Amino acid sequence: MKNVTLTLIAFLFSIVSFSQCENDSINPYFVNFEPEISISCDVDLSVIFPVALDECDDSVEIAWYQEVSTGICENNYDIFRVYRAFDNFGNQSVESQMIHVVDETSPLFIPFEARTVDCSDSIVFDDPQVTDNCSDFALTSYDIISQIDSCTTNYIRVWQAIDFCGNTSISSQTITSQDLTPPVITGQIYLEFSDSVNIDSIFITVTDNCVIPVITYSDVETSGNNIIRTYTATDYCGNTSTFEQIIHIDVVIPPGDDDDDDDDDGNNGGGNLVAICHAEGNGSYHTIYVAPQAVPAHLAHGDYLGPCTEIIIDWQSILPNSDLQMRVIKGKDNKYKKFVKVQ
Repeated sequence: MKNVTLTLIAFLFSIVSFSQCENDSINPYFVNFEPEISISCDVDLSVIFPVALDECDDSVEIAWYQEVSTGICENNYDIFRVYRAFDNFGNQSVESQMIHVVDETSPLFIPFEARTVDCSDSIVFDDPQVTDNCSDFALTSYDIISQIDSCTTNYIRVWQAIDFCGNTSISSQTITSQDLTPPVITGQIYLEFSDSVNIDSIFITVTDNCVIPVITYSDVETSGNNIIRTYTATDYCGNTSTFEQIIHIDVVIPPGDDDDDDDDDGNNGGGNLVAICHAEGNGSYHTIYVAPQAVPAHLAHGDYLGPCTEIIIDWQSILPNSDLQMRVIKGKDNKYKKFVKVQ
């Protein structure tokens, strides 16, 4: 009996519903309708459309028209719309809506990377990468030079992008210029002067990429009239280079100053003879005494003025970090020394 009752109720409800839709007089209705909204200029207007439902019509049609009012710029304007929703029986609902389209987004810069360059390098800024969501934009720039200290300067370029609605973005790039390079020293490693020459001078060339450096030197005397001179070049920003140089002083022994050896004829060197360090064909040296008028000929054949002894020393004791050796021809009481490189 219970099942018969439920079936009867369902049947009666179906008859009532069918009768209601057969004589449908109920208007469609809009769902979650907003009479006034604001959207960004980059939003697709086709998605701004209401939804209407009806109790009997599964597909409610919506007719609409609109009026556009221009604003203060191209991407700021208002749209007034009227929507009419109607079902199959001619029932209808009407709603109006105001849509405010706005451009409130500024152009967007991709951030710049700060860089540091040497003071001799050119200052070249990167090209800006900027976009806008709705319109073109105007791009301007200006430069700022900021002296941090005597060795560091900041070069700053500031860009400003303004779109057609006045939205503005600012971005900048900083390039720091610094003196990072030490001076460059060039010169001869070995120099030879007579004892009459004033060696209190600079025998090197120094260049720097940014400023004129200050040059100082210190001397260390070694045996045999040799000086190890260390140059130091320092630029204004503290970058430093060093250079080592050997300066040999030729000391001429006057004729007859040494009477310990014999002359070419086996005679003891007297006041009228000149001591010569004579080179043999086998590479060795020994002291001879010759007449003054014979000295130029001996010197022209590779002999040296003054008595000599011969030793071999390690080149690194004079010039560090070298793989060479020297043959040293040394005169009496270390008054005379001549370097001969040995491969």
